[in-house]
Amino acid sequence: YEVLSLELDFDLHESQTRVVSSMKIRKLKNDPLYLNGENLKLLQVRLNGSTPDYRTDEKSLTINETPDEFLLEIENEINPKENTALEGLYLSKNNLTTQC
Repeated sequence: YEVLSLELDFDLHESQTRVVSSMKIRKLKNDPLYLNGENLKLLQVRLNGSTPDYRTDEKSLTINETPDEFLLEIENEINPKENTALEGLYLSKNNLTTQC
């Protein structure tokens, strides 16, 4: 898969941050789309405006079937205050911080 564009929208709060990602994606092989992600509360997945057939586990989201090009929108909730791994978005000295 190739990400052609990516937009991220953050509604920042210490203990309940909402993140909406919007990605335009092109399929390069006929493999499932596998996305890594830990300590996320998945709220919504939309592929070209509809809910795709997907599965999740503690570390990933997998979509088995996708068109050749598509818009993927994912909405998650995270808790920066409880993120002690210091990866992604976390709270440090009353500041919301990211290693990116």
